[in-house]
Amino acid sequence: MSISQILQNGLSGLRASQAGLAAISQNIANANTVGYSRQSVSLEQQVINGVSSGVTVGDTKRLVDNFLTREVQIQKASEGQAKVVSEFYNNIQTRFGTPDGNNSLSADLSRFGAALETLAINPEDPALRFNVVSTGVSVARGISELAAGMQTLRGQADSGVDQTVDQINAQLSTVFTLNAAISRIKAQGGNTAALEDQRDVTLSQLSKNIAISTFTRSSGEVTILAQGGLTLLDTELRELDYSPATSVSANTNFGAVSLFTLNIDGQRVGSAQILVGAGSSSAVVNNITGGHLKGLLDIRDKVLPDLDSQISALASTVRSEYNALHNSGSSFPAVNSLTGTRSVANGDAFAATGNLRIAVLNADGTLVADAVDIDLTATGATTVGALVATINTALGANGSAAVVNGKLVISATDSTKGIAINTRDSKVTGTTQGFPDFFGLNDFFIGTGSTDFAVRTDLINDPSRVAMGKLSTTATSGKSGISVGDNSIITSLSGLTQKGITFAAVSGLPAGTFTLEEYSGAILGLNAVQAARAGEAAELQGDLLENLVFRKTSLTGVNVDEELANILVFQNSFAASARVINAAQELFDALLNIV
Repeated sequence: MSISQILQNGLSGLRASQAGLAAISQNIANANTVGYSRQSVSLEQQVINGVSSGVTVGDTKRLVDNFLTREVQIQKASEGQAKVVSEFYNNIQTRFGTPDGNNSLSADLSRFGAALETLAINPEDPALRFNVVSTGVSVARGISELAAGMQTLRGQADSGVDQTVDQINAQLSTVFTLNAAISRIKAQGGNTAALEDQRDVTLSQLSKNIAISTFTRSSGEVTILAQGGLTLLDTELRELDYSPATSVSANTNFGAVSLFTLNIDGQRVGSAQILVGAGSSSAVVNNITGGHLKGLLDIRDKVLPDLDSQISALASTVRSEYNALHNSGSSFPAVNSLTGTRSVANGDAFAATGNLRIAVLNADGTLVADAVDIDLTATGATTVGALVATINTALGANGSAAVVNGKLVISATDSTKGIAINTRDSKVTGTTQGFPDFFGLNDFFIGTGSTDFAVRTDLINDPSRVAMGKLSTTATSGKSGISVGDNSIITSLSGLTQKGITFAAVSGLPAGTFTLEEYSGAILGLNAVQAARAGEAAELQGDLLENLVFRKTSLTGVNVDEELANILVFQNSFAASARVINAAQELFDALLNIV
């Protein structure tokens, strides 16, 4: 080996040691930098004309495991989905209360039932009537606030979808920019490790928002696919588009989450691809498999609508059961006018069977005249207007019926008199409701759904209107039609607390026979179980992610002790190379002295 070759070997050794020390210093400096991947210098033996000629310093490479990186991305999506679902369940639990808590709907129903039972024992006590109305208001408020709360949370989830879409677009744009820089520098033979680290951090954030899969092209650029199959990023930038609902109700139709391709000017070109379908919750087609976006859509379109369906089933049953009994009775003294809650018009078709009794009463409960018995089967009335005419003919000068502002109103002519109805065996065709119940002439609870569920306003303003007893089917003019001590209706109302009612299967709740309190407890209990499961799932997914990140960091992270040990290796290598160069110089000096 010539002296010049010895010198060249020594110089290449110095360069290799310098490159190694530079990489080590970079690693140590970024030991605590999030997303930094440990770097190492590639050293290769240099061979010239078949002869070993020192060492060649190759590219500085990141120490990464692509398989683990993909696994972390997948787990990020699962953890992101589970976490957002658990957070929403915690919010739901706050609104629902605990099944055995004093602030739960079950507790409200229990207090309402107790108030009815107490009034049944003391029907003449006005304070107890007020308590019945007050606890009824608590039940109605509990149902309506829960139902409204479900829609509020759905609105928050929908806003979260919009915010997550914005985050995804920003992350896609960042990756697109980094792709271009990495491709350019890589083509020039430069070091792209730092830019690749930045891209990996962004991809990690993106995978938390939406489940993705990626692959890297030979140019160094990354292509991103949604796990549902659509391409989110390749050589062209794409962006998601979503417009959140301005307000959210049970019948809201949500817009689609669309995907557009952008040209170099950032303008949308071509037609949109649909990532998430539009429509009401039951019609939304969601092909996303994980991430915050998936969790938010599941909460908005599955979890909360299911809970709302359960609350609606309870509200509908409470309203129908209590109203059916309350409509069959009368307050004492009887009120001057009964106004229905059902919207009707004179031309609306109407058919009913059975008998109905209507009477005009004095303040002491005696009949002003003989009660009017109407055979609904025999009247032949086929419209609401014809029915009104029949009632007017029967009541004569003592009372009247009319459709006022779209509601049926039956009144006593004299403002000091009252009107009372005994439903008897009347039944409106096509329903299970008696005549007064069908028109809602003496409803206790009102509302068309669960969010507007309430106690009738005139009952709140005047608790004496609470139905206590029932109009007599035998009393004649001057005789007592309703007595002050009649508690038959209020006793029946109090019995609803323990009445077994058949419920159909609704969104996770099985069909069965429950009391109202049991059914409300079942709703709360099911939600509590689901919330616990969501919390456990979030914890499990978090643990799995932590384990994968630890494994990935063990490989790609910086071990300062190991780096310090490597410093000694390169220091010794540098010193040895320097001595080789020094020896070569001494040989050159010796040769020159000989000459």
